[in-house]
Amino acid sequence: MTLFTPPIISEKILVLDGIARTGKMLVGPLAGELENVEWPQNLLTVDNIPSMGHILKSPKKETAAFLRLIVNASIYEFVVGRHLNTRVSDIYSIHRSLKWQELDGRRFGPEHDNALQPWLAKKRYASFISHHQFPFWPIWLEAFPTARFLITTRHPVDTCASWMKKGWGERFGSDPLDFTQTADFDGFAVPWFAETFSSKYIKAEPIDRTIFCVLSLMELYDKTLQALPSEKKEMVHTVCFEEAANRPDYIFSKIASWLKTSLPSEWPVAKARERVPRILSINERREKLDAISKTATKEYVADLFEASKRYEIKWDLESL
Repeated sequence: MTLFTPPIISEKILVLDGIARTGKMLVGPLAGELENVEWPQNLLTVDNIPSMGHILKSPKKETAAFLRLIVNASIYEFVVGRHLNTRVSDIYSIHRSLKWQELDGRRFGPEHDNALQPWLAKKRYASFISHHQFPFWPIWLEAFPTARFLITTRHPVDTCASWMKKGWGERFGSDPLDFTQTADFDGFAVPWFAETFSSKYIKAEPIDRTIFCVLSLMELYDKTLQALPSEKKEMVHTVCFEEAANRPDYIFSKIASWLKTSLPSEWPVAKARERVPRILSINERREKLDAISKTATKEYVADLFEASKRYEIKWDLESL
């Protein structure tokens, strides 16, 4: 017996993806303000279905069928105002959105086709925050053939420092408030992206784990993009977090063009809410690298420095 693949509710799916702690909390809310883009949903299941399928070696079609079912349900529930994120302090709270009155009003509106068909007629993208999903793009396209990935990338030193601040060098599988599906390696929890170096991961100190996990993910994203068939390139748009913070008008105009939409009339309000444009301090980045260098293994510090140089050249950033 296999899973039946349900029909698609909407083909317009925008996956707001990237490595953890790379700036989606800036890019996601601003992308969610574009004219034909829904406010982002940040859902545990969306993050974990493809990785669970990978860990269990489930057939692509089976994993995609389950992903489509969950995304379909999430779209519908968002359209009818069910399970809206109303936690005021949350980055993805609907109360932060320029569209909050429309979103909140859905609680009192129609349901079933009376709600869904008018929403579909607007041809909006349903958007979802995700982490480490782009390497699973074949599963996403099996589920939603016209899905698009907006990938946020960030300087590796800042990313590693943020991982350390959040404890991601030691929380996987040990913190009950970590909701990431991990693989079981002889009783040790290992994230899927560390499976090829699981022994090293298990033995390493948190700071070293952080560095080689972040750098391996960056390499995996680069290789996945390079290997993408030419006819699929259009489904991906990569955003440099530093540029998004410094030049939001330019960056989000490009995103809007890619999605064939436009910036909202209240765009200046959205920018002020997210405190952009702003310059990110090179001195703070140097201080972060110095702090990392004091505790991490020299080999991994050297790898981080080399990855930083490549990133700075690629995005034309001031060097460390």
